[in-house]
Amino acid sequence: MKSESGFTLVEMLIVLVIISILIVLTVANLSKNKEVAEAKECEALKNIIENQMKVYEIDQDAAVEDIQLLIEDGYIQTNTCRNGITYTIEGGEVVGDGST
Repeated sequence: MKSESGFTLVEMLIVLVIISILIVLTVANLSKNKEVAEAKECEALKNIIENQMKVYEIDQDAAVEDIQLLIEDGYIQTNTCRNGITYTIEGGEVVGDGST
C-alpha cells in the first residue's frame, strides 16, 4: 500500500465551512460599522460648516445668510452627506433636513 500525503475532501470542506463562517461574520460587522461611519461623517460635516461660517464671518465681516455663499466662495465643497442629509443655514444655525 502506497502512502500519499495530502488533504482529503472532508478536510477541505471543513476548512471551507470555517472560512465561510468567518467571511459572513466579517461582512456583517463591516455593514454595521458603515452606518456608524456615515453618521460620524454627517456630524463632522455639520461641524465643518459651523466652523467655516465663523471663518467667513471673520473674513467678510458679514454673517452668512445662505449656505450657497460658503460653497461659491470655496469655504466648503458640499453641504450634503453620503446618506442624503443636506445642511442649510436657518437663523444663523446649521440644520439638516434629515435625522440630525
